[in-house]
Amino acid sequence: MIIVNGSIEVKHKQGGGIDPTTGYAIPAASEWGEPIPCQYYYTLYNQLARVNGEHYTARAYTILIEQRTFTAEQIRLRDRLGNIVGEFSIQQIEPLDAVGQYRILV
Repeated sequence: MIIVNGSIEVKHKQGGGIDPTTGYAIPAASEWGEPIPCQYYYTLYNQLARVNGEHYTARAYTILIEQRTFTAEQIRLRDRLGNIVGEFSIQQIEPLDAVGQYRILV
């Protein structure tokens, strides 16, 4: 059982490839899927992070969802009010079979 405090949307990509006449890449079209209820929390939050001398905020989240058919490369995380927390690439998906959930690290 998760304590819902947000939702995720999976990015579905379609099409793309190479244009046979020009040889240039054709970008893939993408759309966001239906919201999936989730519980998320910070794994890392550092407002003092630096890259090449520039400041930025380093953030990483752990997201829990109920087990379902789930494949994704990118997700959009929303809080319980529907505000976008961020769009992230998935680092790891771990099934938690004992509790019937997936743990997603972004």
